[in-house]
Amino acid sequence: MKPDFIRRLSTLSIFFRAHEPLARWTTFGVGGPADVWVEPRNFRELAAVLRLAREEGAPTVVLGRGANVLVADAGFRGIVVHLRGGFRRVVLRPPFLFAGGAVPLGRAVWLGIEAGHGGWEKLMAVPSSIGGAVIMNAGCYGQEISDVLDSVLIMDEGGRTRLLRARDLVFGYRSSPLRGLGIVCWAAFRLRPGSRMELLAAAREVAHKRRISLPSGRSAGSVFKNPPGRKAKELIGSCGLAGASMGGAAISPQHPNFILNLRHAAAGDILALMRAAKAAVWEHHGIRLEEEVRIIGFDAPPAP
Repeated sequence: MKPDFIRRLSTLSIFFRAHEPLARWTTFGVGGPADVWVEPRNFRELAAVLRLAREEGAPTVVLGRGANVLVADAGFRGIVVHLRGGFRRVVLRPPFLFAGGAVPLGRAVWLGIEAGHGGWEKLMAVPSSIGGAVIMNAGCYGQEISDVLDSVLIMDEGGRTRLLRARDLVFGYRSSPLRGLGIVCWAAFRLRPGSRMELLAAAREVAHKRRISLPSGRSAGSVFKNPPGRKAKELIGSCGLAGASMGGAAISPQHPNFILNLRHAAAGDILALMRAAKAAVWEHHGIRLEEEVRIIGFDAPPAP
């Protein structure tokens, strides 16, 4: 990063660090340093950072809870934005719940349940921020966040905000039209009234299912999306890759769509296993798996 950029950023009175190791911010526990790590607390600070980044031509990514990303060992040559402050607020006005982009999804779901409103209770155990969940249309056991999304407020690279209505957007399986449009600052959800005890029971049941069916350890959750009518874990397992390892990483024998960081794995180890799984499924089944994790700092795996 150019010294002039750091100098200009330091005049904005916004918290930042240079050369911040990203391994500490990802659930995989891998990833080299970002040139700049910055934590805007409000709209003014975020707009200032984005405008400065655009003026300097600096690449920018947003990192929330780091639960669905793989960061290169070399890190990221640009700015990583981590929302704080006012972006962590939740406002309840039943049947609406308003949440900042940095709010943990599970916390927002819990607060809705406490108010006797649901429709997304199965998402309480999904380890994502509101912003990341909306961008990828997070889902679990038949529920998706788009089921209850009413509107979203984004900020583009020029620091301009824009309110988008969910009814005007087309969401898909683990996808939305929001990626690339800007940063999710706030989202509004229209929840359905229900029995607090029944909603809480449903949320706890899903959390229990996840605990017993998903492997423990450092991972980013499901690596690949499920192809139509198929399950990625079964396709990978049928290729004999369950338990395959590379360096300190391994494909989970329990759930082959999970890659685990077992012992100080490098990001390159994880990427190599992803490529091996993708190539094997294409060779054996003629199906191209699509990554669910976001890959930062190096080129995405090529198609086999």
